Amino acid sequence: MTTWDYRVIEFETAAPGEAEPHRWRAIHEVFYNDTGQPVAYGENPAIVLWEVAEGGNSPSNTLERMQMALSKPALRAEEFYK
Repeated sequence: MTTWDYRVIEFETAAPGEAEPHRWRAIHEVFYNDTGQPVAYGENPAIVLWEVAEGGNSPSNTLERMQMALSKPALRAEEFYK
């Protein structure tokens, strides 16, 4: 059974003309295998989007889950491609 949650992922790319790489973080949906190890993440950063029929609590629930992601250690994008 695959599970998922929101997590902060840190990305790194070469910065032309600079000694240090450019680093940034974003909240993504992260998917876990049966043993709880993160194995994949959504291509684009997560957004807060809901259908009106879902009611007013839906965005609050999403934001709460995103807030919880901030309290967990950031994952590094390159760890997913070993």
